Amino acid sequence: MAAVSLFAFVLAALLGLTMAWLHFQGKKSGMAMGIAHGLAALSGVALLATGLAMEEAGPGWWIVASFAVVAAGGAYLFSRQIRDEPWPALVIVAHGGLALATIAALWLWLGAREEPTTGPGAAPTAESVVPAPNAGP
Repeated sequence: MAAVSLFAFVLAALLGLTMAWLHFQGKKSGMAMGIAHGLAALSGVALLATGLAMEEAGPGWWIVASFAVVAAGGAYLFSRQIRDEPWPALVIVAHGGLALATIAALWLWLGAREEPTTGPGAAPTAESVVPAPNAGP
């Protein structure tokens, strides 16, 4: 589940980059895009936390904590959007920069985890998929 969360975060990042680009072009992104961005990010956090809770993966919780800080910045920006107030450029850059850095940390952490060689989570081997033919008479 932790790996699936990466897709939700990438979707949230694409929506966030689009919103930031529109903002810096002097245009508004609209409430629907902001809601979709937030829902994608929250889905990613929920999937990541669920996966970590199932695996008891300690180091991954630092990534969840970082996403919580990112979410606080996003909630602040969303509150300003609801009140039709302008977004501070510094908050946009900080929110997006920390989000992208945390996505990169998640990607690196997922890539650094070792695949189990035995047990229910192990990748199938040739011997486990196709049984070896009998060598003797």
